[in-house]
Amino acid sequence: MTLNATSRLLALLPCCLLFNLPAGAQDLASWAKVISFRPETKVQETLQARPADASGVRFKTLHIERARGNLFLQSVALPITKLPAGDGKAMTMSALLRKVRGSMAEMMDETKLKISFPTPEEKTQWAAENGEASVATFSSVAGGVNYSFMLGEATSEHITLTTVTDSSSSAEKLVSGLVWIGVSSASPLDGCVLRVQTAFRPTQAATHDDEWKVAEAFGAVWIEFVDRVRAFVQDNSGMTLPELTPPTMAYLPWTSVAKNFHTPSVAWAGVEGTWKSTDREQRFRIEFHGDSSCDLIERNSKGKELRITISVITDPKEGYIFERPNDRDEVLEFYDFQPGTRTAILERKPEPSKLVLKRNSKGRLVGNWYGFSISRDAGGNLTDIKQPSKMAPKMFEFVQALE
Repeated sequence: MTLNATSRLLALLPCCLLFNLPAGAQDLASWAKVISFRPETKVQETLQARPADASGVRFKTLHIERARGNLFLQSVALPITKLPAGDGKAMTMSALLRKVRGSMAEMMDETKLKISFPTPEEKTQWAAENGEASVATFSSVAGGVNYSFMLGEATSEHITLTTVTDSSSSAEKLVSGLVWIGVSSASPLDGCVLRVQTAFRPTQAATHDDEWKVAEAFGAVWIEFVDRVRAFVQDNSGMTLPELTPPTMAYLPWTSVAKNFHTPSVAWAGVEGTWKSTDREQRFRIEFHGDSSCDLIERNSKGKELRITISVITDPKEGYIFERPNDRDEVLEFYDFQPGTRTAILERKPEPSKLVLKRNSKGRLVGNWYGFSISRDAGGNLTDIKQPSKMAPKMFEFVQALE
């Protein structure tokens, strides 16, 4: 953030809020990095490409710019005057962060805060050097709320967590935003400072009072988290001064700060809105729902439309994949197949038609449609199906619809 941009932001903020910003928040560039963070595209695509679980649930990111209400800023810091010991010698601050990251679940008091992972392999991945895109769930026992996070970035000095959710979570109690956990040296301490900065907005809180209830519940998670790190440090021959930097939280009107405070450099990898094919007939239209599903609408030569709700499969290499089933009567009727022909087609177990899209350098979606065809004899009876996997693709280009 430039000095001019910072000055404009300062002019927008109410004075009473400026005086109540969390410790360190006067460095607005630091907070802008937290608020503006988005995982690299490959990390986002790895999350999107995760297979659904046995219940069909997929994780999706919760975006701070799409939440409701105010922006909350929280800072929880732990000054460490003497680093803890590990393997018989004092840890470095980077080693402490690695320990905290790799042993989060074990450090917690499970009567207050539980940290869990979808699988043991996921837990190992979370702690690994290339652990980006792994997922963990923080469960507040007192609040009765589960908060899931994707590890969006990991360095030797900090990690950044991005809020994610699945369809089983109650949006009214969730937040959308980022959590930054880092270590830094701080004179005159011989140890370091471990700090947690959270920037978030309640996802669907209805009123201002509801916002504060959601924010306080979420904030309590990180106060407990840092308190458990304090206990670990002191249990391993380290020393802390928690009373030096009490936790703080404040809120800012999102509309007042978004223009200069929220400046992401990475685009969200998913596709949003409505897209239509550019061919003369405008054969296809896609309406993305923002939850890994969409409506695929196909128009035939008579102007009749077929609308099917399907999942969007994201593959890091192929792009966005849509599989439209061909074993539904409504689909075959749309293609004007008579009842006898439809029955004959179904007996041959037709594969789904497939649309595979990628975004090009102009921001358009370009891809291939794999449909199916049939053969008939002289009497008009079906003799064979050419399945989509055996068909040559037809290329379509899509642009985003303005309406």
